[in-house]
Amino acid sequence: MPPNKQYNRDDALKAAMVLFWRQGFESTTYDDLVQETGASRYGLYGDFGDKRELYLAALNLYRDAMVTALFGELEKPDAGLPELLAYFRRIRSGKLHPEGCRGCLMSRAAMETAGGDEAVAERVRAHFARQRRVFRRALQNAQTAGDIPATLDVKRHADLLVGVVQGAAGVAMAGAPMTMLDHMIESALAPMLEKATRYRI
Repeated sequence: MPPNKQYNRDDALKAAMVLFWRQGFESTTYDDLVQETGASRYGLYGDFGDKRELYLAALNLYRDAMVTALFGELEKPDAGLPELLAYFRRIRSGKLHPEGCRGCLMSRAAMETAGGDEAVAERVRAHFARQRRVFRRALQNAQTAGDIPATLDVKRHADLLVGVVQGAAGVAMAGAPMTMLDHMIESALAPMLEKATRYRI
């Protein structure tokens, strides 16, 4: 796509997000971003600044658009086991992912924060905290409703689910067999489904 100064800022940011998601921050050059967005270098710099600033904006977009869509009704205050299982079905389906994108952009960012970028690390930590908070509330609601065992340690299991989601993202990015992803998710959810036999992942 040839560079064009007359471009749509929102479309350019979405294109940059997808490129970072597909390639990672380190492997993406500014020339790649110019080519992918169809913008001029001047236009991108004017709207977003350097590559790092554009990356941070892309992470914000991913948080606000992709993650929110993935959570769906799971973020409602009364969400319980059905909403939690629906979330993991979306994880497995990958239907919300743009073409060529696997796993999770935040998980990729987490792996790239070894360079010590605090602004990136802050966004990653906030993402994990959001997952933990949503999972805990859904598990607590499910216990109150009698859908999962009262003996299940909600706080510990919520943390386990966060770890499973991140591990699943890494598995997906590595192109591992889908059965591996299935086994991870099914094993993590099994303790919750012992009692709620009417629910299936």
